[in-house]
Amino acid sequence: MGTAIIIIVLIALACVAAYTTVQRHRADQEEGVVLRIGDWRLTPRELIVGNKNETAERHALVNLEASFDMSGNINRDSGRYTVTRFALLGPLALAAKKDRNKKLDDREGYLTVVGPQTALLKTVKGPQFSTAQKFVLEFNKFVRLNESQMES
Repeated sequence: MGTAIIIIVLIALACVAAYTTVQRHRADQEEGVVLRIGDWRLTPRELIVGNKNETAERHALVNLEASFDMSGNINRDSGRYTVTRFALLGPLALAAKKDRNKKLDDREGYLTVVGPQTALLKTVKGPQFSTAQKFVLEFNKFVRLNESQMES
């Protein structure tokens, strides 16, 4: 009985998550969103910061510039046997399995948008780096396009 209730709750949570994703996608289509990273949404004319349209900040794509910078690096744990390991385990330290060549990724990316009246910063983690770089390219393309349309 308890297992059935847990399964029903999990299915209900999955349905709610799917519904909110569909609603967000529809709202993005209505707004003309080209690209999204977190709560930043890019349209051909403006940057929308926030998920709710009523409370979201809107920034016209004129006199703005986006950039993406990274800090940190990927380290590999050498898997060597330390003195502490030998002190605690003695000769068993050689037999105790240790993860070798384990990746430690401490990289962070910083997506920034700056302009005369605007300064925005978003921290981005590893899996979103390519999306952030694409966001910068598209953002700067739309800014140049909007500025050239204003000059004509």
